[in-house]
Amino acid sequence: MKCGSKFVTPARGLTASLDLTSEGSPWVAAVDTMLGRTFHNLTMLPTGEVIATGGRLGEGMTPVNRPEIWDPDYSDGSGARGYWYGRFAADTLAPSPVARGEHSTAIVLPDGRVLAAGGCNEEEHPDPNRMEANLYCPPYLFSDAAATVPAVRPRLSGVQEFIAYGQEFDLASPDSIARAVLIRPGATTHAFNQDQRWVPLARTGGASPCLRFRAPASASNAPPGDYLLFVLSPQNVPSIAEWVRLGSTPSSDQVCDVLAPQVVSLQKTCTRGESADLRWLSPHEDGTAGGAVVSYELRYRPGQPMNTVDDFLDYGTLVTDEITGPAPPGPGVYDSVTVTGLVPNTPYYFRLMYKDDAGSYRNWTLSNQLTFITRYQVCGGSGLTAGGGSGGGGFSLRQAGAEGTSAAGGSWGAGNSLLTGVTDRTGSDTWRLPTGPLAVNGHPATRLIVSDAHSMSLARTRLLAVDHAPELEAFASGGSFLLGTTQPAASVTGPGGAELTALLTGAGETYPGQYGDTLRVQLAGPDTRPALLIESRGPNLVQPPDSSGILIQIPDAEGWRTLTRHVPREGFDRFVLDSTAQTLRLVFLGEHELGYVGQVSRAAATPTVSALSLAGATQSRLGSISPLTDSTGFDLQPADTLVLEFEDHPLEPGRARDWFLAVEGSTASLRSAGSARLAPVRESAPRRFALHQNQPNPFAGTATIGFDLPAASGVRLEVFDLHGRRVQTLARGRYPAGHHRVEWDGRAAGGERLEAGIYFYRLIAGPFRGERKFVLLP
Repeated sequence: MKCGSKFVTPARGLTASLDLTSEGSPWVAAVDTMLGRTFHNLTMLPTGEVIATGGRLGEGMTPVNRPEIWDPDYSDGSGARGYWYGRFAADTLAPSPVARGEHSTAIVLPDGRVLAAGGCNEEEHPDPNRMEANLYCPPYLFSDAAATVPAVRPRLSGVQEFIAYGQEFDLASPDSIARAVLIRPGATTHAFNQDQRWVPLARTGGASPCLRFRAPASASNAPPGDYLLFVLSPQNVPSIAEWVRLGSTPSSDQVCDVLAPQVVSLQKTCTRGESADLRWLSPHEDGTAGGAVVSYELRYRPGQPMNTVDDFLDYGTLVTDEITGPAPPGPGVYDSVTVTGLVPNTPYYFRLMYKDDAGSYRNWTLSNQLTFITRYQVCGGSGLTAGGGSGGGGFSLRQAGAEGTSAAGGSWGAGNSLLTGVTDRTGSDTWRLPTGPLAVNGHPATRLIVSDAHSMSLARTRLLAVDHAPELEAFASGGSFLLGTTQPAASVTGPGGAELTALLTGAGETYPGQYGDTLRVQLAGPDTRPALLIESRGPNLVQPPDSSGILIQIPDAEGWRTLTRHVPREGFDRFVLDSTAQTLRLVFLGEHELGYVGQVSRAAATPTVSALSLAGATQSRLGSISPLTDSTGFDLQPADTLVLEFEDHPLEPGRARDWFLAVEGSTASLRSAGSARLAPVRESAPRRFALHQNQPNPFAGTATIGFDLPAASGVRLEVFDLHGRRVQTLARGRYPAGHHRVEWDGRAAGGERLEAGIYFYRLIAGPFRGERKFVLLP
């Protein structure tokens, strides 16, 4: 369409339109005219309408601040087409707060608003506000005439990034969609930008949330390039647009896969000062349409967290190269890595980021943020972890009353290591489930997981229900149980006589014990018959018999006599030594964290202990196992998971219950301490395009930039400054499929050294487009 005039006084508002889809179509006058404007801007809107902003008005050439909108679908039956609205009392549009006159500009944004900026020079219109941009919200963004209630937008969940002419492609939207359109936006001054396009797309099928459309057949009315793709609701409200590139080789993004992969738990199994062993369950698909996880990265940052994806990519140091290719193993299978080059006694933050096959870099998931201080530990040993429920259903920790234990729901939650320090011999262990068991098939149940570095042989597994009076607690001590109440120690002194009593009361502070540390403990008076209670944690992988743990000693005629060696679990857990001594000593044989030192004042009552019978067992490799007794043995391989169900045992009214898991068995390490297995970077031809972060980053000398091509492709790898100016071209031409690396010395195209600062580099390869930031040091 065309309207208005240029260098004509008075300015005119005549309007006409032309149908470019029909050869030889004549210009058709509009039903009415707009305000007489010159030097104005015309901007295509997602609805197919055109908004006129800015310019000068009438014979006096006064700047115009009243917008108008042209509706191309209106007809009065006379053959005229199109109607201007917005300047009359019945349909007045809000004026711009700035009268911009000529030399202004306007452009539609992905959210459907219009950005206006610029204007006349200061001699003609001394309005300082024209130096600022304004955002105009068209009427379709509101659901009432007063423009006070925002309209409900349809949601565009995804669309593939590259669309070929004539291609049928999918859009993902959970809402009712009336149509989809492409807009090629443009901005100019004084006139209409003839490069703008509004291209409706033909719908060919599908149903929410996966809708199918067809791209334009040719470039006749839709030149190749970048477009905003909007979907519109039946009320003509546009979505937030996605950028697409028309005319390119089509991508195969799974846009209807709108959920990110499930979150996995990143865990530390050991540190050795300069290195750390990490493991995680292999990321896997979320279960919706589309394929599985296709790539993931592991990064760390010293001293500061990585709370966002930008933090992860901009500040994280890459540990594993981006792993691409066949999907990683499914849930329940561990990947692991040994990270080297760390600084001892330094806090580090680690995260995994992984992606499924949804395109345009959507559906990324960040794992939990693992943080720890790199300290020396002795690694290799127990590899068995037990888990109970997480509350919200299931079997409670301190159950009281007559409700019984038949609640369902909840999820696997609290867990801790078992048989810590037991290797190549049979040992026993009893662990108190801090939140009770979980309900599985109506039975109380617990879960055992074997690490990827060990095998396990269980000779006996029992779930013990320990019932007692509600005012007491049950404690395991060796193979027996005692009841009582707790209180902190009367006195705890550390190395050099440091006073630690107030620190170790369980208020949240802890004591980081190191090898050789000795703590002297004084409990309450003799009439209370106290038993020692300590709460501690440490590495769950230790080398027996004496290379780690805490010696518990009492004084005798020859000095100090050792009663036992306690090896702390991976997570904080209580340990009770049933001894009547009031004076004791704790000697650290390794790095362990102490949170509480106190005593159990024993009650005269005895608990009722019931061993629940096994009702079912499910192993991750073998499935359901039967027949079962409480002495059934289980041989478990690395990364095996075993879920054990037990027959319920009613709780008597007025009693409370604590739950304990008792096991007998042995572990065998499959690798020596300190060995490493890095999740492999596949050296065969990659299955996906990828652009990797430069190494190192930041850098001052030379850096290496890597990129992957699954097929021979035309490549352009360029470096830009923050103003978008290209400063260097690192690669250009056709490259074969494979992993490619380019070295760069930080110099611009003319050979001069670039100034220190933040830059970014961009790879365009076939249908792929990727960018990364980096920091260049002086």
